[in-house]
Amino acid sequence: MKSLVTTGTLLALLAAGCADETASLEVRVLRGGGGDPFAGATTLRARIVDPRGNVLAEEQFAVAEGSSGFSGLVPLVGEARATIEALDASEAVVARGSSRPRALDGTDLVLRVFVGVIDTFFATTDESLAQTTLADAVVGLVATPLDDGMVLLTGGARLATDGVIASISNRAYLFDPETGQYEEIQSLRQSRVGHTATMLRPAGGRRTVVLAGGITVINSQLEASTTLELYDPDTRAFTLVSTPLPEGRAFHTATLLVDGAVLYAGGMQPTPVALAGAPQWDALTAEATPTALLRFVNNPPRVEELPRRLSVGRWGHGAVRADQFGRVLLVGGRAPNGDALDSTSVFNPSDSSLLPGPTLAVPRTGVAVARLADGIVLVAGGMSDPGNPNTILGSTDLLSLADNTRSDGPALAAARAHASVTVLSDGRVLVAGGLGAGGTARADAEVLTSDGSTRITSGSMSRARAFHAATLLPGGNVLLVGGIAPGLGDVAVHATGEVYVPLPE
Repeated sequence: MKSLVTTGTLLALLAAGCADETASLEVRVLRGGGGDPFAGATTLRARIVDPRGNVLAEEQFAVAEGSSGFSGLVPLVGEARATIEALDASEAVVARGSSRPRALDGTDLVLRVFVGVIDTFFATTDESLAQTTLADAVVGLVATPLDDGMVLLTGGARLATDGVIASISNRAYLFDPETGQYEEIQSLRQSRVGHTATMLRPAGGRRTVVLAGGITVINSQLEASTTLELYDPDTRAFTLVSTPLPEGRAFHTATLLVDGAVLYAGGMQPTPVALAGAPQWDALTAEATPTALLRFVNNPPRVEELPRRLSVGRWGHGAVRADQFGRVLLVGGRAPNGDALDSTSVFNPSDSSLLPGPTLAVPRTGVAVARLADGIVLVAGGMSDPGNPNTILGSTDLLSLADNTRSDGPALAAARAHASVTVLSDGRVLVAGGLGAGGTARADAEVLTSDGSTRITSGSMSRARAFHAATLLPGGNVLLVGGIAPGLGDVAVHATGEVYVPLPE
């Protein structure tokens, strides 16, 4: 064992390997957002855990005293990540963080952990605590978590200060939760926003991400893309799939099925318009709404059209794999004429059937949808009239696939539409930001639980955000990035990101 000391903003933990090996593991602890997450903490608990959460090594010590080392030995092979918890005098967790999983290969390894106060947000920063950002501000980018703990961020739209679409981005980034950096990587093969990006099951020993559709620019005109492209995490490169979508679609949903295929449902094709005369982001209209259900299969990559079709086109809707049978629930969204929908549909992958689901209490688009328990789906917020910001909702529905029924869910603490929704590690649901009553973006967030309770988080985001990306990070934190904040004046588009630290499970 080697010594463990605290110095300023980092804590160095060095653990020797087995037998006579000299490889070491160092964990550096960084103050998330540059604040002081250790205020009020008397004890730090450091752990090295394997992919199943089993503790490989642990040390708990007084903050003021430091420690002499871990109480266990870390294997030289396998995979591990570091977790840090700051405890107060009553041994309650007041701050925590996690590295991403890293391969152990017998060589020295450094893991970095940004620690933040629980139930609050902190801005993404680098190790020097300088704030990190995307290369440019975008709305509607898509976040996809990868196996190595990195997050793939793709596409989005750049807006003028009045909210008009200025251009569509083909940029892609990897966010590393250990460094806080957004590393720009090879560009997409086609610019896109309103697309989907889905992590696939392993094929040939590799896990890839498939991007599909979205709005792009063709001959200086906004059009729905028919292309798909695959991202390979090993090469960090995108390649076009030779088989395109039968027809372009954007603002559709992509749901990973139990057999590893991807279901594409709904979507829209925008009213033809030159990019130079593009509408505001929230004023896009549909010329057509494809009703065909599509299935993407990755070995070899191809798109298949299923025999069932939607009875009515829908776009901007929600979708979730809802139960142990792998059934997919499509919820709300907008009809071909732009009105909000109160209907739902249930797709059964076992026979490709498509049946009506429970009817919502009110029409909803821009809705948050999450699975709470087997066959129970939460449908939260949204707006009942897409052209009227005064119709933003604070109500929720609970939908049961077991008996195809709807019941009232817990009221949100605040009405919101186009918020992000993230299912936390313990099944709680974080609903963050969005447009509030009157159409002004919100900076607060709330957590909903399966017992029907809701509460506003202790901290708010540093910026109000709607139409932003959010995804779960290793260890249970949540990354939120990009988005817009329409208000009484100009529209603010964000290049910044932040991390939410949940209360302990």
